[in-house]
Amino acid sequence: MSFLLWNCRALTHEKRTLINSRTEDVIILNETWENSSSISGYTISANVRKNQRGGGVSILVRDDFEIKNLDDSVKDTLVVKVLLNKSRYLLIITSYFPCTNDPIM
Repeated sequence: MSFLLWNCRALTHEKRTLINSRTEDVIILNETWENSSSISGYTISANVRKNQRGGGVSILVRDDFEIKNLDDSVKDTLVVKVLLNKSRYLLIITSYFPCTNDPIM
């Protein structure tokens, strides 16, 4: 299983195009600034800020795997479970912690 972690600082159209060219099984995106909507070949789980700029996290898992969102109750944090086979799963957790001097906070 292959992974990519990227602090993408806004998920623009150009960055979506780059992601579409990747082959990782799991892509973890921090500071998306928005919902990741859809990216071909992946199931997406996201936790975005409501009524506030910046932040946001997403976990994209290849459509070959089943994914279950376990927790998105904490701002800029996401916990998902990826089913690997009938008896094994993988927990994936991501959190974004902004710099205290970030002008958009």
